[in-house]
Amino acid sequence: MTEKQPDVELSIADFSRCIIGAYLPEEVLALESVKINSDAETIAKAFYKKPNFIADYF
Repeated sequence: MTEKQPDVELSIADFSRCIIGAYLPEEVLALESVKINSDAETIAKAFYKKPNFIADYF
């Protein structure tokens, strides 16, 4: 347990979009539904634009 705040607070939907690399770090910082409690450099270490491919074969 800790009393420290998390670096970022966001919904699972926002987390999913951010972690797969759908946004640039600047775009993550601009999302109104995401609460940033840290600096931009820390956030950019986890949430950055990544190449990705998602296929849905249902």
